[in-house]
Amino acid sequence: MVKAIIIGLLLIAAGLFLILYLRKKLGSKALEIQVMKTSTIGDIKRIFSEMEDMGLSDNNRHYVELKGITDSQNPPVTPFSEQRVAYHESTLSQVYEEVEYYRDDKGNTHERINKHENIISEERSTEPIILRESDSQDVVYIDVDEARSKLDTRKSFDRFESENNMTNYSFFRSFNYGVRQPRTLGFRMVEKTIALNQPLYVLGEAYTNAGRIYIGRPTDKKKPFIISTKSENQLVSSIKLKTQLAMFGGIGLVVLGFAAMIFIR
Repeated sequence: MVKAIIIGLLLIAAGLFLILYLRKKLGSKALEIQVMKTSTIGDIKRIFSEMEDMGLSDNNRHYVELKGITDSQNPPVTPFSEQRVAYHESTLSQVYEEVEYYRDDKGNTHERINKHENIISEERSTEPIILRESDSQDVVYIDVDEARSKLDTRKSFDRFESENNMTNYSFFRSFNYGVRQPRTLGFRMVEKTIALNQPLYVLGEAYTNAGRIYIGRPTDKKKPFIISTKSENQLVSSIKLKTQLAMFGGIGLVVLGFAAMIFIR
């Protein structure tokens, strides 16, 4: 009985978290996107120029919504597909088999083979992403170190190659991966990227650093920070769907929680 009560309370608590916290947070995020007026990069430059003329410090930050396309002063090159992109995250994994021995209910020993992947190399580009407008020469910069967890990357390359074929990739010719696992099958190469000339939606705080305007994480943690390849309408629709799922999922967990306390003995 005590166990049933504990399980029920945990389910109810999880359900209330979805209903009262997550649903509210997602709703606020969708509302913030909808009410924000899109600024131009020219607007932001004028704001900072006026602040400078007034003798105010460079510590001023302004919460803004921007829409543009990606660019880069020195476009990073992905290590495997060798594409020029605005940003990339790349991983190299060693794929190998491992033999496992186990006993069944009758005490007989059996053998099974499990496949594993072990990441042996991770690489991320560090060049700032440039956001520009198609009809203007004005640009702002996105510091990828600050924004990394918010970058909306897309998987653009995912390939498995046997060890013999890896010499076809320039990256691997000079790469030392140490002691390889026994029964190595090959290697899996994955690249997640943001392409050049990719439409980008950005919601964050504009600030100046070394004469450049950057968009970064808001100082007010309640305000959303978004860097997305989705359009504004796509983002709002996606968040509203998650809000509904949080609501219905929360109700379901609460009902299950009460059912557990009543029916489980």
